[in-house]
Amino acid sequence: MLSALCDVTERACRRLIGTLIALVVAIMVTAVCFRYGLNSPLYWTEQISRMMFVWMTFLGAAVLYRNNAHIAVRFLVELLPPAPRRACGLIGEGLCLLLFLVIVIFGTKLTLDTTKQTFGALDLSPSLYYVSAPISALLMTLYWIERVVFGRRPDGDAEIPSGGREQGADRQ
Repeated sequence: MLSALCDVTERACRRLIGTLIALVVAIMVTAVCFRYGLNSPLYWTEQISRMMFVWMTFLGAAVLYRNNAHIAVRFLVELLPPAPRRACGLIGEGLCLLLFLVIVIFGTKLTLDTTKQTFGALDLSPSLYYVSAPISALLMTLYWIERVVFGRRPDGDAEIPSGGREQGADRQ
C-alpha cells in the first residue's frame, strides 16, 4: 500500500517537474522574443520562472532521494566490514529523517509567517516559494518510511540501506 502511494507521488512529481521545465523554457523564449524582438519586455517572466525553478529543485530532491540518486561519497564506508557499513547506513538515514523533520517544521513556520507578505512584479507571496520545502520534506519522509521501516531499496530489493553498495556490485 505504501509503495503504491510512493509510486503515485513519484510519478506525479516527475510529471510536474517535466511540465515545469517545458514551461520555463517557453516563458524564457517568450521573454527574449518580447524583450529583443518587440522591444517590450514582460515584467512577470523572471519571477514566475524563479518560482518554477524552486519547485523543480525541491520536487527533484524528493525523487532523487527515493531513488537513492543523490551524490554521495561512499569510498570510506565501502571499505568497512558489513556490520559497521550497515550501522553507517542507519546513522545516515537517521540524520536524513532529522533533517526532513526540521525542514517540515521550520519550512511550514516560514511559509505561514510570510503568507500575508508580497513582493516582486506580480505581488506574489514568498510563501509560494517557501512551501515547496516542507512539501518536498514530507515526500522525503514518506520515502524514508518506505525505505527504512519497510526495507524498500531503490532497485526493489527488500533490504535496509547499508550506507553503500555491496563490495563488487559495481564490477560486473
